[in-house]
Amino acid sequence: MGLRRYGIERLGRWLWPASLGPMLGAWLLAWARTAHGGGGGWSLFGWLALGSAVAGALTVSLVAVDFLLLLFRLRTPPTGRRGWLSSAAAPLPFALLWQWFHPPLLSSPARHVITLAALLLSTALIVRLVASPKPGRGIRFG
Repeated sequence: MGLRRYGIERLGRWLWPASLGPMLGAWLLAWARTAHGGGGGWSLFGWLALGSAVAGALTVSLVAVDFLLLLFRLRTPPTGRRGWLSSAAAPLPFALLWQWFHPPLLSSPARHVITLAALLLSTALIVRLVASPKPGRGIRFG
């Protein structure tokens, strides 16, 4: 019972930042963009809606990358302050990568989806490799 409870508590300490951190970071990024006059004709609510959609996709990619890094014993999921900061900072590298690698506006929808998926996964991988701790020698999996 004690190990099960510890596992659930540890899961919560990882999953809350991984779920809510990208949303907070995307909203802060949207607010900063419109506050400094770089809205590009969009209102704050438009940027918040776009940021929420991207943050949801980024949350899924962060959780998937955390699971894969844990499965291959490369990193353990970040918890606490490290988890919150890395998850909240994830929308910024995604926005920078999108500025550099976005497809032309009139290209095929498949190209947009493939580019979006590749950038989401690469952003999640970069953020987690930088912020996640390496597993200790005493960690046993399964």
